[in-house]
Amino acid sequence: DAAAFERWRTSHKPFHWFVEFYAIIEDRGGFDVIIGNPPYVEYSDVNRTYTLLNYATQDCGNLYAYVMERSLKIKNNQGLCSMIVPMSGHSTDRMQGLVEFFYNKTSLLHIMNISGDANPSVLFPGVKFRLAIFFFGLKQGPVSIYTTRYSKWFAEERAHLFQLLQYNLINIRPHGLIPKASSSTHENIIKKVFQKKTKLGSQAGSHITYYYNTPVSWMRAHSFIPYFHSERDGIKISSQLKSLGLKNPEQANAVTSLICSTLFFIWWITISDCYHLNKREVIGFHVDLNDQELVKQLSFISKKLVANLKSNSKRRIYVYKTSGRVEYDEFYPKLSKPIIDEIDRVLAEHYGFTDEELDFIINYDIKYRMGRDSEEE
Repeated sequence: DAAAFERWRTSHKPFHWFVEFYAIIEDRGGFDVIIGNPPYVEYSDVNRTYTLLNYATQDCGNLYAYVMERSLKIKNNQGLCSMIVPMSGHSTDRMQGLVEFFYNKTSLLHIMNISGDANPSVLFPGVKFRLAIFFFGLKQGPVSIYTTRYSKWFAEERAHLFQLLQYNLINIRPHGLIPKASSSTHENIIKKVFQKKTKLGSQAGSHITYYYNTPVSWMRAHSFIPYFHSERDGIKISSQLKSLGLKNPEQANAVTSLICSTLFFIWWITISDCYHLNKREVIGFHVDLNDQELVKQLSFISKKLVANLKSNSKRRIYVYKTSGRVEYDEFYPKLSKPIIDEIDRVLAEHYGFTDEELDFIINYDIKYRMGRDSEEE
């Protein structure tokens, strides 16, 4: 009855875009401009409160994806859209649906990729997210997607951040996602990596190297298991240390060098969410480990690198609420940069990089990677 309906409407507060904005949507075809900062909330956290139906991005599992998709329905054909969203929205397999049903619908897209995780500084006080600010529009001609590099800054540079950003027209789409390529040189490096037909995953075996799966500014890999002891669990392998099996010990050592290289760091930054080093990014890296000279050189350098990492490590003790007293070895790869540069010079020969491309690799983000304070990895 009418009374029951009124109680329901008061308690549930239903919202219907067509009803609320009839004149805009019916008469003008939708909004001219949509801007926003949608909620970064997992759908599983709210699906008992309300249920979504008929969203193409539903498998993405986060509310911001649904807000972005909905914006396409309520803007007009020439409308513009801009939002602040997680960078993972155009960089991860989980968000393939969002790339397909939102980002790929544009004919003019600018994406600003911003490190907001406090390394070395945040974009907004109290908010630690790797963020993207996108500008979505339409124009005549082919699809044009422009992105910035994965941008970092020190706190005193914050006021000048946006003036210093440069956009690069994207010509490659690894895994169908949108890479964070800062220049044509950057793109050419990634293209040359892709030209190698074989991948790390094709060389699977029983000889193990370990890699750290949450890097910040440096990759870390080695054949040994670092010391890790927690009051709750005793001595164990850190949950952030992942294993990768290769065909023989020399290959395992070579891959240790490879993962620690700045080239691999650039590969990861370009195609990932810039937070997790997932197995996809490791086994999907293109390299010819049948090149015996390459494997020999990288294996030799890895022994120097591992020794250097160990000599620069420190035993740290922290106390956490969940696991109590934790004691572990902490490593500082930036102190090993001269050895890492050796690795990148060997890889430059393997991929046929020009001097300009090698210089780009060796000096990539060096101001922030070397930093002003000691930064553990």
